[in-house]
Amino acid sequence: MIRKIFLLSCVAMMFAAGRAYAQEVDFTIDSVTYRLNLSQNYASVYDCDKTLKSVVIPASVDYGGESYPVRKVGLSAFSECKTLVSIELPDGITDIEDRAFYECRALVSLDLPDELSSIGDYAFGWCTSMKSICFPANLGSLGSDVFYKVDLEEIHSLASTPPTCQDDTFTGYIYLNAKLYVPEGSENAYRNAKGWDNFYNRIAIDGVVYLLDWDERTAAVVYYTDEIGDAVVCESMEKDGIEFVVTRIEDNAFDYCDSLTSIVIPNTVTYIGAFAFRSCNNLESVELPDGINEIGRNTFECCYKLKFIEIPESVKTIRMWAFSSCKALKNVVFHEGLENIEMCAFETCGALETVKLPASLKSIDYFAFNACTIYSETRLKNVYSFACLPPEIDEDAFTCSTAASRDVYEIATLHVLPGCEETYRSAAGWEKFKNIVGDADLSVSDASVDAGFEVHCADGIVATVVPARIEVYAESGALVLCEDNAMRCDLSPLPGGVYIVRISAMGQNRVLKVVR
Repeated sequence: MIRKIFLLSCVAMMFAAGRAYAQEVDFTIDSVTYRLNLSQNYASVYDCDKTLKSVVIPASVDYGGESYPVRKVGLSAFSECKTLVSIELPDGITDIEDRAFYECRALVSLDLPDELSSIGDYAFGWCTSMKSICFPANLGSLGSDVFYKVDLEEIHSLASTPPTCQDDTFTGYIYLNAKLYVPEGSENAYRNAKGWDNFYNRIAIDGVVYLLDWDERTAAVVYYTDEIGDAVVCESMEKDGIEFVVTRIEDNAFDYCDSLTSIVIPNTVTYIGAFAFRSCNNLESVELPDGINEIGRNTFECCYKLKFIEIPESVKTIRMWAFSSCKALKNVVFHEGLENIEMCAFETCGALETVKLPASLKSIDYFAFNACTIYSETRLKNVYSFACLPPEIDEDAFTCSTAASRDVYEIATLHVLPGCEETYRSAAGWEKFKNIVGDADLSVSDASVDAGFEVHCADGIVATVVPARIEVYAESGALVLCEDNAMRCDLSPLPGGVYIVRISAMGQNRVLKVVR
């Protein structure tokens, strides 16, 4: 009895599956395959002969003695039909699905049906011969990358209400170069609609593309065009009589820009995004602005020709992988104010020979200076730390994961302030250094040990012979006193203790330890 019930159940399941399967039927007419949806009584264009040059899609197709209206051009229906030059679609088409005409490279133009309501992702991607398009009045939505790698020159939209679209529906080339025609009276609606606003809000200057924020009157660098070589980011630009101040370089703005060799970033910029200069393989020179408070994650990753970088005083954090695999990076200048170096920030920077860590530094994460080797040779021979109290450091911050190489801990000398040797020898992470010496009490200048100007210190007074910026830091790394364009600084009002004094003048620096 149980066996009979089981067999009946199997038959019932097979019958149900057969009915479900039978809801869709495929058949071919004139080299075009249609899929019938029997439950909803319509047909979709499903596939085609990839050698077609021209095709006319009928308003309906007949099957089994019944007529089915053609409502959709289905997923990848004409994808890679590279010889297709022309196609006529019936007015009843409501949807063009994802990748429907992807890589129809010979397709020059297409009249979209009046009842069309949606166009899917990458629908016309790589239709490289297409130069213009006209959207019908009923179009409601456009997907992502609809015109990927398509250099449209004209776009006509008959919809008074802008169809919903994404910021990447059109390419950067289209936003900058195509003319957009919209119904009279709907200009403001398009100007303020997501995706469409990019036609009004982007401007290119010397190969650098900016996105304008009309409310904030600011601009952001978003990408680049063509060959740019030596780039200078504008402080501001004007459009329609309004000045826009450049404040940001967005994520991925220049990533994989092989033509970029140098860049100057103005002090108006306060944010540089993640991956902004990733894999700029020929980038040799960067001037960073004073206003940024961090170097974003992977910002300069794999910039193989970058040899020198000066981290501005305003930077508090260097994010993970910020300079990872900058294999030619030999000289990094850190300033007081830097607090955190995150994991793998300088991983595989094999040319580094000396690292000078400011007194303000609070933490170094794991593998921050991992595998700083070239051909299994560890180049990093000197590490300076100017903090009286050792910063928190991961035990693998300077570990070399390359089996053939010796760790920095074994061969590098750790230079600390006089009298701080034992503190570092007993501090977690720092105790791994085999050679710790107390000779780091003078000058952190990378340009010269003798900074080129005299400094005198007596009775709590620090004096210079030239106007300088004088910064005084507590043992904790906190800035407690600062004098700009001064020749003397009085420390006597400060509580007794140990202070680090940094004097900056003539483009160089000196650092002194003062005990009160």
